[in-house]
Amino acid sequence: MFPPHIPPPSSSLRWHRLGHRIQIIIFATFFGLFGGATGAAMLVGWGMVEFGTPVSWIPLPREVTTHDTVLDDTVRYNVAAQLFTVYRSLTPFGAESFLSAADKVGTAVLVNADGWLVMPALERDTINNGWRVLGSDGHLYTIERNIPDLFAQLVYIHLVPSYKRETTSTPSQELRRAAPFADELNLSDSLFVHTAAGWVPTRVQAITTHNLTVPHLDNAPGVIYRLSDSFNSGDVVITAAGELVGFIENSNRILPLSQFANALARVVTSGNVQYSTLGVEGWFSEEQPIIIHDTEVMGFMVSKTLHKNTVLRRGDVIREINGQPATNTALQSALQSSDVRLTVWRAGAIIQLLTPVLHL
Repeated sequence: MFPPHIPPPSSSLRWHRLGHRIQIIIFATFFGLFGGATGAAMLVGWGMVEFGTPVSWIPLPREVTTHDTVLDDTVRYNVAAQLFTVYRSLTPFGAESFLSAADKVGTAVLVNADGWLVMPALERDTINNGWRVLGSDGHLYTIERNIPDLFAQLVYIHLVPSYKRETTSTPSQELRRAAPFADELNLSDSLFVHTAAGWVPTRVQAITTHNLTVPHLDNAPGVIYRLSDSFNSGDVVITAAGELVGFIENSNRILPLSQFANALARVVTSGNVQYSTLGVEGWFSEEQPIIIHDTEVMGFMVSKTLHKNTVLRRGDVIREINGQPATNTALQSALQSSDVRLTVWRAGAIIQLLTPVLHL
């Protein structure tokens, strides 16, 4: 045996050194190719996570679009405090009393911290003062006043405490948890419907224009949401964040309550239903095309004036509302303030008008 560092006598020193160099080159080439392939794979995985299962060190987050199917516990708790059950009467039973299921007429939602609730108008009943309302915390209330809104098919109810059992809150605390109205929704937005079985998830399947008779009052609601599922009329609908959308009507249709927010404000301050308006009737161009100089334009055609203080005239075409195209959505938003800036086509010319928000 010869030592490993000394070539055997029969070996050429020149060929021995050449073979050793070839081995080094082969090993270097192999590990270089392996390292390059590994690095390339890492780069591909780093920037294109869809090509494989993402691992923890990939810094590019995936945007996942999912729909809420379970209502958050905190939202569920907060919304429960805003729902009230309306009964026709309190039934005596010996020395005590109870609320009969046969006397249950529907669910109302607290929309004002002063004790105002709203619920759909009843088909066969007229709500009476003295009817009883049960809060989620167990407080019992009497209806002190009810104001029907025939235009919106709603009833505004004002409560006063009538009886309470031992609970963790007082009636005044319970009535401070008013529900916020939801903003404008989009297709496929997640919603939740309050049913006898609990909160049921659904989605906005379609957004359509309210089928109004033309001409109509300028502030008539223009948007209807249609859901992907069917429910019972009167069921309460909220967003995943707990904002109030409205009540179910005709199985899967919702007339958004946000379109009646200004009427609620007038109910609270004046005690009667009045709608903010520009004081005119007419129609929007999406309902009937409006033509100026043989060209279709977007806007609202004024067919009749209804208020003595309106600055508009029959035949005016409202082109812009507070600098935005004249649509139902733009008008509903503008009517929340005290005055509105209008760009109007009148008698062949564009004019600028500043009009106060009126009430009818």
